[in-house]
Amino acid sequence: MPSSFLIGRFIEVENELRGSIVKLLSTNSDIYSNHNFRKAVTECLTKLEIIKNSINEIEDKTLENFISGLLVYSNEVEDTKSFFVSNGVLDAEGEARIVSTITRLLQHINENWNDIFSYDTSNYKKAIDLLNIELGALKKQIETDATVISQTKNSITIELENLREKYKQDLSQYELISQTVNFSNTSIENNKEANIWRIIILIIATLLATVAIYFLCNSWYKYEDLIKSYYSFNDIKISNTIFYYELLKAATLRLFILSLIIYLLKFAVKNYNAAKHNSTVNLHKANSFNAAMRIMTSIPEGETKNSILSNAGKEIFTQQKTGYLYKEAGNMDLSSIEKILSLTKKE
Repeated sequence: MPSSFLIGRFIEVENELRGSIVKLLSTNSDIYSNHNFRKAVTECLTKLEIIKNSINEIEDKTLENFISGLLVYSNEVEDTKSFFVSNGVLDAEGEARIVSTITRLLQHINENWNDIFSYDTSNYKKAIDLLNIELGALKKQIETDATVISQTKNSITIELENLREKYKQDLSQYELISQTVNFSNTSIENNKEANIWRIIILIIATLLATVAIYFLCNSWYKYEDLIKSYYSFNDIKISNTIFYYELLKAATLRLFILSLIIYLLKFAVKNYNAAKHNSTVNLHKANSFNAAMRIMTSIPEGETKNSILSNAGKEIFTQQKTGYLYKEAGNMDLSSIEKILSLTKKE
């Protein structure tokens, strides 16, 4: 029976070697797909397990020599890290090195096999039987775990599907709420803009009234100056011409000022009407989206619900007269209608 030190040393080296090989192959599945290489790896790990189970029967010298060889190959496996490309993946040279290392490791195990089990072949058979029992138990455990995993997967799939349906409805409502808020906020901004134009209209109207009253209350010309001009010429025709020229000049200036103020007033009224029109239309759309959301939550899925939403969408986005701008009805915002209808469709 070998010393406890050698037994502990063998177990330590074997565990390190096995762990390094398994970790390396887990990130290099391409090389492990090679049949001969996979067979060599499996044979190495299986025989090392058999030796570990029979370690109490191995002679000291034989075990010591075997451990020395294992250390060499364990270091070689560790050294392949210098050939990593990224995330533990080997380059071509690294793959060639690991194949060579596993091949020579299997050769080392086979060369020492007879010496290790020279004591009694019955122990070898016993180790094989014990390993088969352990492998059988492991197989059953794996099958049980696979069944549990499959059941868990089906359960999670069902839960995810239920969750998806639930949140699909919530997402549809969120989209409608979002559109409602957007149109409502836009309507508020349009209304603020209309209020600004209302103030501008009042200012311009006040200015127009002030100027008009001023012009009415004051003469269009200085009568004394015109009289002087009229009588300063002996020629009657020249005097009349100057009189009418001065009168026309004064009238033209005042008419120009009044026309300019009236134009500004009309411009302000036009912009006020446009802003109020947009505010009314957007408020109507916000209310319509709110109504569509109520329809979605109160009516079950089906052709009836889709038909109602389709008709509602056409009514919602038909351009209506608001009293501010006079446009023909019937121009529909088709993209918005499609958006409402898309929310009711199942993926």
